[in-house]
Amino acid sequence: MPEITVFLDPEKLPHRAQPKPVFDKNMGNYYGVLPTFNAQLNVFGAQVTAIASDVTAKASAASASAQLAAASAIDAASIAGADAWVSGRTYAKNASAISQMNFQTYRRRVAGSGTIDPLNDSTNWAILNGDGAFIPQAIPAGSINLAIGNYHTKTIASNQAFTLDNCPSDGFSVIIRLTVTSGIVSLPTSVVTPDSVPYTLTAGRKHLLMLVTENRGVNWLMAAATNYPV
Repeated sequence: MPEITVFLDPEKLPHRAQPKPVFDKNMGNYYGVLPTFNAQLNVFGAQVTAIASDVTAKASAASASAQLAAASAIDAASIAGADAWVSGRTYAKNASAISQMNFQTYRRRVAGSGTIDPLNDSTNWAILNGDGAFIPQAIPAGSINLAIGNYHTKTIASNQAFTLDNCPSDGFSVIIRLTVTSGIVSLPTSVVTPDSVPYTLTAGRKHLLMLVTENRGVNWLMAAATNYPV
């Protein structure tokens, strides 16, 4: 940061009690350094603003990571010893099984059986965060399938509208990593940002969108960490 000279010694500041020669000298010195001081102060203010923005983004990212870590710790006990899902088998409520499509672990929402793999049956199964749910999942088009994990990625080369589908639980968080080449990204109206201010996603950069819901995706709160180097 630039060094800023601050006059704190009253004898170095011009004031009427000083003899005229001293007053004139101090006044000349004061006006001489004032332009430099103002320029330095402007630079300092810009740096403080940049640091504050960076701290806010890092705090948001840390909060999202902490939520995922807590969920993983809670689910770890349920994951241990889970067997491969078997079509037609009857499962008790809260029983765990491993999908044979993405090899992640799911918990049964209600007792019963079925022939649909847990990956595609968010009505009866909920994914457990602790078993690789943070593995990057490529977004094939505009639909983000939340049932397959908490981390989704896509490169944007034109205008792209996204939907958030198959939210597996009332409380759920997800991170979307976008690499923007060009275009405008649109999210559902259920997603809100601080003060409803949109984020700017710079082309040629990577961006992390962090979302959390408490009502199975009816509403989402989003924070973003933007403009990482590609």
